Amino acid sequence: MDGPRLIAIGGKPTVEIEVTAHRWWWEIRYHDPVHSRGFVTANEIHIPLNEPVKITLNSVDVIHSFWVPNITGKRDIIPGRTEEIMVKADREGYWIGRCSEFCGLQHARMAFAVVVEPRDKFDAWRGVQAEPSRQPTTPEEIRGQQVFSQANCVMCHVIRGSPAAGYSATAPDLTHLKSRATIAAGALPNKKGYLAGWVADAPNLKPGVLMPPNMLPPADFQALISYLETLQ
Repeated sequence: MDGPRLIAIGGKPTVEIEVTAHRWWWEIRYHDPVHSRGFVTANEIHIPLNEPVKITLNSVDVIHSFWVPNITGKRDIIPGRTEEIMVKADREGYWIGRCSEFCGLQHARMAFAVVVEPRDKFDAWRGVQAEPSRQPTTPEEIRGQQVFSQANCVMCHVIRGSPAAGYSATAPDLTHLKSRATIAAGALPNKKGYLAGWVADAPNLKPGVLMPPNMLPPADFQALISYLETLQ
């Protein structure tokens, strides 16, 4: 199936996005003149249909390349140098992008999604993403939040609206983790069993990733997964 055209354009953008490439995932930051409406997500880019969008590209480690085969050509991302592209997509849909510059062991599994949607759907998605995480309600979920804040998780990940609300650029922001279709930069579907396997032993599923195995007591592990499942 043919993808939309992502057309190079001029003019003032209606949306500004900063994409930072990491080994091996994508940090996606949405800027807004009202600071509280800005937010960070990971591995999934939403843009409004038929509107100019400015995408700024950076790398924090090695050379990567931003590529959405169904939409646009490749753009290299070189550490220390910022690239900018202006785009406009003319067809809604869900399109897969990849890093197209060899960047290490998991280069082939460094994917991201581009979701092109009408303005009303985009605004609804953006409104949810800008909100803090919902608070856990059941005893198990509350215990899971405590486990997250006391285990290794909090050293790298952020969950806005929780005790783990500090800034980190070393791992994906998890505030609305369950709103994404995949985890591990497209390597796995975002379903409970895969999420549990990833949290337990990410290096076994994606060798070379920086996330260590998490050897937690069974009750704490189940509580942690229950809490992560609330992050819609």
